[in-house]
Parts: sequence; C-alpha cells; structure tokens
Amino acid sequence: MPFLLPETLGVTTQQRLVIAGAVGLATAGIVSSAVWWYRRTSKPVFKPVGQLSEIWIHPIKSCRGHQVSSAECTPAGLRGNGLYDRVFVVLSEANRMVTLRQEPTLALLEPRISEDGDCLILEAPGMDPLSVRLSDIAESVNPVRTFGIWRLDGEGMDCGEDAGTWLSTYLKKPDHKLVYFKEGHNKPRRQNMDSKWGDKFTSKDKLTGYQDLAPILLLTQASLDDLNSHLEQPISARNARPNLVVSGASAFDEDLWKYVRIGDTVTMRRTHACGRCRLTTVDPETGAFRSDGEPLATLKKYRMLDKSNPDSKPLGVAPVLGSNLVCEVFGSIKVGDTVYAAV
Repeated sequence: MPFLLPETLGVTTQQRLVIAGAVGLATAGIVSSAVWWYRRTSKPVFKPVGQLSEIWIHPIKSCRGHQVSSAECTPAGLRGNGLYDRVFVVLSEANRMVTLRQEPTLALLEPRISEDGDCLILEAPGMDPLSVRLSDIAESVNPVRTFGIWRLDGEGMDCGEDAGTWLSTYLKKPDHKLVYFKEGHNKPRRQNMDSKWGDKFTSKDKLTGYQDLAPILLLTQASLDDLNSHLEQPISARNARPNLVVSGASAFDEDLWKYVRIGDTVTMRRTHACGRCRLTTVDPETGAFRSDGEPLATLKKYRMLDKSNPDSKPLGVAPVLGSNLVCEVFGSIKVGDTVYAAV
C-alpha cells in the first residue's frame, strides 16, 4: 500500500508567499497581521527526547501482542510482522465486542502470521492451532457484523464458522465470532461522533481498525519503571499494551509532548492521555485478574488528573498512563530510532 502523505506540519510555500506579499504592502497593520499569522502556523520545534526501544503489534484486540523490530505507520494503521494492529476483534453471541475486561483468558490467545504470510494462526493453551487463510477472508461472502466500539458503531467481516467454533470452545461460551476489518467497512470518524473525545480529533483523523480511541498508544520506559517502583509485584509492558515504548526520557514526559516524531519522517499528534481501567489488572502470563487489583489501585493514588485539567471530566475515575496519538506523516519506524518531541 503506498503511503499517503497528509499536509505537512510546516509552513507551506503558499503561506510564505502570502506573508511576503503582505510585507510588500508596507502597511504596519497588514505586516503585523502577517507576522501573527506566520507565528500561528509555524511548525513545532522538535527536540530529541530518547530512543524507540519497543514496538508492539496486537493483531486481535485484547489478545496477546507481538514485539517487532520494525513497523510501517500507514493510513491503515500500524503494520508489523505481516499484520496490522487491532484489525481483528472477538464478538459474543449477541454481537458485542469481547475484551480482556470480560474474558481475561484472551491474554493467552496468541495470533501469528504463517511463514508464507497468507494465514492467521490462532494458538492458546489446551487448543489445537487454527489456521485462517487471510485471502479467503478478503474474498469471502461471509456476513458483515455490526457492533459497538464504545460510543461508535463498527463493522467487520465474519471470519467463518471454524474460527467461531474455535473461539467458543476456548472461551467455553457459545456462538462467538472472529471478525476482520476489511477496507471499505464502516468505522466513523470520531470527530463529532464521540460525545466524550470527539473534539480531540479532526476530520482527517480516521480509525481504521478496532482501537478504543486513537490508533497508537505510546509509553515511556521511565513511566513504567516509576509505576513499578510503587508495586510489590512489577508489571510488564504487556499489562499496559502500548504500541510504542520510548527509553531515555523521564517518567511521564509523554504527558507534555504535543507532537512526536520518530526518525526523520513519521510524525504523530497527541490527542489525550490514556485512561486506565481493570484491563491493566489482567496478568498477561496467567490470563487471570490479579487479586490485589494492581497496578490500577496504585495508579489511582498518584496518576489522577487534576480537576483543572479539561480531560479529567471525561476520564472520570480513570487514572492515566501513556499517551494516545494519531499519525499525521506516515513512513517506516524501527527500534533504535531517535524520538523527537515538541511540547
């Protein structure tokens, strides 16, 4: 898929011409207006803040993720290891989205891509592996399922009876389904569609998979380390389920980054902090909720937004950890890339 570059964050040639023309008019009022306009539209000033240390792809929402060494930031989402992030989701008998909040054993369900790149393989404890041919899904006449993703409606192509039977057997509940986000399926723009977070997005921001809010979640290693310093039993990045982990920055620096650039090209815009829920309390190695309610209990003690922050109201009782991002300039990223930020 070719990369589609959106408008850059910088000042365009046309803008410079307008400013030059204003100066040529030699009137103080027009010149002042032009200078003000230039400053308003000038590009963010990026400074190096660390290195990209981890990249995670979660092919099936709420299932086990894969750590990869490189990925593509594309208009269709983050792609690595042959699969896009969160383009599959499990549905219940009632066509409702199933996540770790309802089924913590999904943490042990590991999707991977076959060596020839044509099959999604599902593996889980006590189950024989299941192979689902991706080309068959793309060409399938299986029904398109409609379901809710929080305050938005979504669609997905049913991956077939075999996948549904396999999931139902694993979850020990009837009539579950695996659905796939195929190009052309409905996923409304969040702007003006989401009563809580719509004002954080523009008309150009599209969600092309089954992410909760923004397509990319970033976390600094220092933030994870800081949280673990408060815990008797430390957690891993798998608990937080980020896409990107940045090392070299200070704890919670990501709260202040308005824009993030990775390497020379890929540029992302922060939409808001990531509010945390009981999903973080699922032990990714056992597929069960932790009895001590951690790390959520500790996060609530020191990572609640101040009431003066406008995001505190929509977040409610959710503490924050990490930042939600949308990609504005697409390209390739790899572990070891320098990460830049504008505050």
